[in-house]
Amino acid sequence: GSPTMTMAPTGSAPPPSGDVTTEVTARGVRFDTAEIVLPAGQPSTIHFVNDDAGIQHNIVIATDESMSQTLFSGDLVTGVADVTYEIPPPEAGTYYFQCAIHPNMNGVVTVR
Repeated sequence: GSPTMTMAPTGSAPPPSGDVTTEVTARGVRFDTAEIVLPAGQPSTIHFVNDDAGIQHNIVIATDESMSQTLFSGDLVTGVADVTYEIPPPEAGTYYFQCAIHPNMNGVVTVR
């Protein structure tokens, strides 16, 4: 028999790859979220939308606010544009994200 789903999918059918996609938007030199949640131990994607015309933004994920150990650094995107970042499988824990150009654009990455 087929495996039973414990959670009903929201909206359309989930992508066949099983990847989890998170959407983050930059607008007015701010991110639209203070937290990005990623699944532990599996690859995921972040669909990053830059709504700031003519301004470059990206998403950098690091172990903490010092940004000394970078886990992921997305390409800079000049708005208005969007990009899909492929995030390698992270370990469970709490991380930090920010824009490389605008350190005041930041938040927490929760991996569980």
